[in-house]
Amino acid sequence: MKALLCISLITIGLLGSIPAGAVWSNDPAENNPICAEGQIQLSPAIVGDGENGAIIVWDDWRGSSGIYAQRIDAAGNLRWDPAGVLICDEIPNTGYPEIINDAAGGTYITWMDDRANPGTHSIYAQRLDGDGNTLWAEDGIPICVMPTSMYGNQMALDPTGALIIAWNDERDDLLRVYAQKISPAGIPLWTPTGVMVCGVSDHELMPCVLATQTGGAVIAWNDHRGGSQDLYAQRLTAGGTPYWSPQGVPICMAPGTQSHARIVTDNCNGAVIAWRDGRAGNNDIYAQLINYGGVSLWPLNGIPVCEETGTQDDMQLVSDTAGGAIAVWRDRRTGDDIFAQRISNGGVPQWTINGIAICNEVSIQIEPAITPDGSGGAIISWRDGRNMDTDLYAQKVNSSGVLQWAEDGVVVCNAPEPQSGPRLVDDETGGTIITWYDYRGDDPKVYAQRVDGDGTLGPPFAAAPDDPASSPGLLLCGPNPFVLETTISFTLAHTEEIALGIYSAAGRRVTILSQGVFLAGPHQIRWDGRNARGDALPGGAYFARLRGGQCDREVRIVLIR
Repeated sequence: MKALLCISLITIGLLGSIPAGAVWSNDPAENNPICAEGQIQLSPAIVGDGENGAIIVWDDWRGSSGIYAQRIDAAGNLRWDPAGVLICDEIPNTGYPEIINDAAGGTYITWMDDRANPGTHSIYAQRLDGDGNTLWAEDGIPICVMPTSMYGNQMALDPTGALIIAWNDERDDLLRVYAQKISPAGIPLWTPTGVMVCGVSDHELMPCVLATQTGGAVIAWNDHRGGSQDLYAQRLTAGGTPYWSPQGVPICMAPGTQSHARIVTDNCNGAVIAWRDGRAGNNDIYAQLINYGGVSLWPLNGIPVCEETGTQDDMQLVSDTAGGAIAVWRDRRTGDDIFAQRISNGGVPQWTINGIAICNEVSIQIEPAITPDGSGGAIISWRDGRNMDTDLYAQKVNSSGVLQWAEDGVVVCNAPEPQSGPRLVDDETGGTIITWYDYRGDDPKVYAQRVDGDGTLGPPFAAAPDDPASSPGLLLCGPNPFVLETTISFTLAHTEEIALGIYSAAGRRVTILSQGVFLAGPHQIRWDGRNARGDALPGGAYFARLRGGQCDREVRIVLIR
């Protein structure tokens, strides 16, 4: 009987009470276990916790089905009950967890759940605060419960902090795409059983979703209308009403199959969508930019990200924070390798045509995962068979396509037996936290590892005070990421003249929050995500910088739109 969800926060910053002496493992054969309890633990997912750490969620089979949560801090300490915080213990079957920040220091979690109709999947959700407390009903709230199954719970966060979910639904004897919006209080805001996104006379598969700055969403899917397998998209308003053509707008109608779409923001008023494309008879990678008016801005049927010989698949996509995107995929042009490409906002490849090799070591490299590095580049992890068992490796690539770590990557885990399902998140200091499950013991368990910005494993952190903002020398921000407003905290050891400004990822100043003579002691200054003219800034990474006197501090802030 399948169970669900242990969630862990893996915090890599200097926030929180950190007992001295605790460190992340620096041994790739050891790593950090996330939950010592239970039996089988599978399929972890991960997000940042807003404090330089992360939250991990996974399937758990400890006796009966259950959902658990855990937090691990910057020094590698588990912050909640070592056995995990129980989120849901309903039976029979639960699984396929996904997780997203709530922009208030906590997280939203969704999963597939059979409790209402055994043998068919419904979608349930729970919200956690930063201390691991559940904020909605015991065992979660139903997002959609129908006599037929639902699949593929994909999530996005709107500017008010509400959760938008898209999924596949069999209720009409066809797989269709539905969506729902849930308030931070756990109240459905759209049609109780979900909004039908399209509703043509054939299957609609594998939705992906992006929240818009106006409270709605853009959703893309694989569409079987007319006997083909094309790619379509729809925009929903903040009220859940289709904004484009009632049956969606075509993203790609080229010959062959277009599927497995991924979507990220262009940090303005549009979405970059990439997909697996079969127009040439093998699977390539293509992409398109569509604005919020439903107009495709790149050439008809998309631009090639990679059209090399052989098959390209298992593609993942992140924003490059400059209006474009970085894609990574499994590439079989000469073997089983990992390649990546950056596409500008104008639809122009920024790296070598058909992508750069992240790893083309002899043997197989599969299951790539990717996270932005906070500076326009990315960190990528994958399963790697160079040492017989499939181990985990990682590589960092900058915005210019230059590899930053050892050739063919650094080893993250080489414990005995295979490692599977890597997922990773930016640690907001230039490094990453990676989670996975592996078979080094009697049953598969979930592990995690921090990799520093220079590619070293788990460097120790110095102990921090109970209130880090009270320590001179630290500049902190919370919530982070944020939607509406965040608070920047710092302490001055001496009275001095300073200036606190907000800068873009490119280094351009967008506003000065405060400047003048500040007394010694703690200070807090709020920022509402606007520039000096009062205009709302697009989502993305920004930097708060404190300058003057003996001050020279900086903290990265993520604004969600």
